[in-house]
Amino acid sequence: MSIGNLRKRIQIQAPTKARTETGSISETFSTVATVWGEIKVPNGKERVVADQLQAEISHKITIRYRTDVKEWWQLKYGGRIFQIKYIINPKEWNRKLQCFCKEIR
Repeated sequence: MSIGNLRKRIQIQAPTKARTETGSISETFSTVATVWGEIKVPNGKERVVADQLQAEISHKITIRYRTDVKEWWQLKYGGRIFQIKYIINPKEWNRKLQCFCKEIR
């Protein structure tokens, strides 16, 4: 992984539940960390893997390795929101995470 490719400031967001004024519970996302990352459209081989996992993948976002990123979280870049479908730690080297995501907004 070339550090020069990690040029985008990406927010890692976790779901949080809050009680509204009416007493109901609403789920929102709050930022856990802001990291440098790379956003790409997956190539053909990555799309085949995504099809096997039956996930709709629109982007692959690469960040440095972290132990706290979960598949039910989301990533935010500017006004764009990416729902994480699955995460890969290439070769189990703990150097980077490849988050295969679907852009939802």
